[in-house]
Amino acid sequence: MLRAAAQPVGPFERVSGIFVSQEKAFAVDAPIAARFADLGLALALVLAFAGGLLLNLMPCVLPVLSIKALGFAQGEGGLRHALLYSAGVLASFWLLAALLMGLRAVGAQLGWGFQLQSPTAVAVLAVFFLVLALNLSGLLEFRFAFAGQPGGHFLSGVLAVVVASPCTAPFMGAALGYAVLESGWRAFLVFSALGLGMALPYAALAAAPGWRRHLPKPGPWMPRLKRWLALPLYATVLWLVWVFAQQVNFFHEKNDAAWEPYSAQKVASLQAAGKPVFVDFTAAWCVTCQVNERVVLSRDDVMAAFRDRGVTLVRADWTRRDPEIARALAELGRSGVPAYVLYKPGRAPLLLPELLTPQRVFDALDG
Repeated sequence: MLRAAAQPVGPFERVSGIFVSQEKAFAVDAPIAARFADLGLALALVLAFAGGLLLNLMPCVLPVLSIKALGFAQGEGGLRHALLYSAGVLASFWLLAALLMGLRAVGAQLGWGFQLQSPTAVAVLAVFFLVLALNLSGLLEFRFAFAGQPGGHFLSGVLAVVVASPCTAPFMGAALGYAVLESGWRAFLVFSALGLGMALPYAALAAAPGWRRHLPKPGPWMPRLKRWLALPLYATVLWLVWVFAQQVNFFHEKNDAAWEPYSAQKVASLQAAGKPVFVDFTAAWCVTCQVNERVVLSRDDVMAAFRDRGVTLVRADWTRRDPEIARALAELGRSGVPAYVLYKPGRAPLLLPELLTPQRVFDALDG
């Protein structure tokens, strides 16, 4: 069960549970079912809604922001547009919930972003975004059949969820973990809260007409804007091609000698030997993971801190489906990546926030 009182651990509070704020890391040492039961539906809904709001700030959604910015510049908007976009977002989250719950019910070890573990799905998305980018660049002139129509507004909501699904925003981890455990109508309520949070900012802008009066009228500047807005789409295509190449083993990146490949047996044996272990649960299709690895985990001072404390670094790559990694995430109360866990001898596993900073890593090591 969760303890009400917190035990200080350096600058952190050490609490038995899955709650992970963006300022603290938390120990996870209670049974999963008890932790989620204590989380409760109300708190799960609040966390899911907050996570949905923050999902709009994740790098995954940049291509969708380009498309929606162009729509505003072209005069799109209104209450109907806002409602249709929100319906597309909600329907997509419901479909993801149904697929995830259904596949897990028949024994599949899946989590958030599972669709991008399929090379076929990644290839289809890469082609789709390439067509969109070429269209915005003026290199492939055509008009989508649904453009400007109710179906187009609905599909833009669907597209937003498809693109955002590789990311896990702050607060989402605990909410998704609760949803996966509970299943049924509670899971759909949590996914609905997540969808409402994600849809709210754009829907509010679309439904409020006043601010659009300050936008310049369509004119010769529009083609230039379209070409600039195509750049995030091209970047998305390159990223998806890179993910696809890794999934089909088209090329092999040079392995970082500092990191060992994950296995549950390896982590258990290192713990039994009394050695501290840091596990990076990651995936090529997880943009947040890649940012954390390049901005934080690859820093010289961070790597030096790991070496000085004798920490063994283990990387759990979930780019392709791996039931062992899925089970490990479930044991930590997580259904997606990124997840960062520090195992110390005689201590409960310490779960770090989804968004890392060097200081958070230092504090966890010294706690």
